[in-house]
Amino acid sequence: MMDARKRLFGIILVFRFDRAAHSSRHLTNLVEEFNSLGIDFISYLESIDTSSPMGEAMFTIISAMPQLERDIIKVKVMAGLATARKKGTVLGRPKKRDDQRILELRSQGLSYRAISSNLGVSISSIQAALKSAQNDKT
Repeated sequence: MMDARKRLFGIILVFRFDRAAHSSRHLTNLVEEFNSLGIDFISYLESIDTSSPMGEAMFTIISAMPQLERDIIKVKVMAGLATARKKGTVLGRPKKRDDQRILELRSQGLSYRAISSNLGVSISSIQAALKSAQNDKT
């Protein structure tokens, strides 16, 4: 990009669009910057040359497709999650913490570290379980 800004060349040639940028927005921004610098952008595989009006229009259409696909997938995933919640499916990682067992081990005088080792849970989980139990009493 530093060489492009110095206008050391007039054409950028890539094999495919996806080799030039990480997202359609990034690619669009790159091509806009190249255009402002007077640098043509050519994609070999897609046969698109932004130096012509038709090539620039085709680039705009093609670069919008990945974003459209991501948006459609997002809508489908959100709908699937909503359906799962309505059916009562518990989402997320299953809880490893057994509050009753933590209380038992703590009442036996075991340290947080010993309980953590014994049950395979973090010390913060143990503290949360004990705090929850204390709040339930009050």
